[in-house]
Amino acid sequence: MSNIILKYNDMKVKVVYDTHDCSVDDLECIDSLPTIIDVPDSVGEENVADWITDESGWCIDSWSQVE
Repeated sequence: MSNIILKYNDMKVKVVYDTHDCSVDDLECIDSLPTIIDVPDSVGEENVADWITDESGWCIDSWSQVE
């Protein structure tokens, strides 16, 4: 029996977090978050924003795919 290794090509995205109505402490926390994130292939493009919000705990303004 042989081992099968699956390699997934995660999608890299650049994230802009929502900073509206944030306190100074919130802004410091947001500044510490990564702006480039690997999103698993299993996450459909229509669900990327929700996935990032769930993973980071912060809402986002936008995201764009990075080549």
